[in-house]
Amino acid sequence: LVGSFVFSIESAPLGRRALCGAICMGSAVGGTMTASLASAVLHAVFSREQLLSWGWRIPFLAGILVGVLGLGLQHGIEEPPEFVAMRAAGGIAALPVRDVLRAHRAAVLLVAAVTAAWCVSNYLCYVWLPVFEDTVAENRTPHAYLLNAAAMVIFSLILFPSFGVAADRVGCGRILAVGILIAAPAAPLTFWLASHGHAPISFLAQLLFGVGMSAIGSALPTWMVDRFPPALRYSGVAVGYNVAMAVFSGTAPAVATALYQLAGSPLVPGLYMTVVGLMSLAALRFSTTLGKHYFELSPERPMVVELQDVMLTASKTEET
Repeated sequence: LVGSFVFSIESAPLGRRALCGAICMGSAVGGTMTASLASAVLHAVFSREQLLSWGWRIPFLAGILVGVLGLGLQHGIEEPPEFVAMRAAGGIAALPVRDVLRAHRAAVLLVAAVTAAWCVSNYLCYVWLPVFEDTVAENRTPHAYLLNAAAMVIFSLILFPSFGVAADRVGCGRILAVGILIAAPAAPLTFWLASHGHAPISFLAQLLFGVGMSAIGSALPTWMVDRFPPALRYSGVAVGYNVAMAVFSGTAPAVATALYQLAGSPLVPGLYMTVVGLMSLAALRFSTTLGKHYFELSPERPMVVELQDVMLTASKTEET
């Protein structure tokens, strides 16, 4: 995922960088949507015993098709011009992970801290909420997985591109802040409403939470890419993003379940998102005063200076 949005953002025309990043992240949500639909179909077709015995293997086998498609894309696309110019200038780092941790530790930590809001909101909204509605809550919501898939269609096809366009106009930092400010208070309300077992109310609650989550996910890729210079960009984003995913995404369902069981209130899992969101908001605010921005947050001030330097060096190399 990191490689896809770094490549897409670097290849995007000026004024469409955030949109391209949002489409990449929205496509990842589309994968989760497909998984939710597959889960709904499997639950409808097979018994619980069949699913536990062998039915769970079907989606994993279908993933082979995605792998084949990915290989085809890898061999059929060109490198972005920015990377080509950097390679011609001899600017490829030999040990990029080491270099980025030496020179850009603060940026890596800030990326991880801001990404935490996406990790928790994403997994609570997409992954744990339908499980909560279907198996954990005392009042079960009918068709929870289908409702989840329908919400993700709206998120990936409408909200993500819309917030991407907005981020290109007003800046990714502002859209990230707006998303966190919506998702953080909406999360407890969402789980409280979903605990009542009414499908329409649960669906509307998920949409409310999803507005904030979509804003975060739409602006996050380009915001992360802008924290690092081209030679270290992929490694810097990958380390910060994946550390956050490992720490916050992988544990979010378990933490939410444990909090619900300990407190006995559906508000508490949502409050976990509130706390993490406030942490991410503080990191986002701190990022505006620390470190160099390799793209300005405003689309009118792209990274022309650094890119022109790289292109000029490459031109001189070719002349000699």
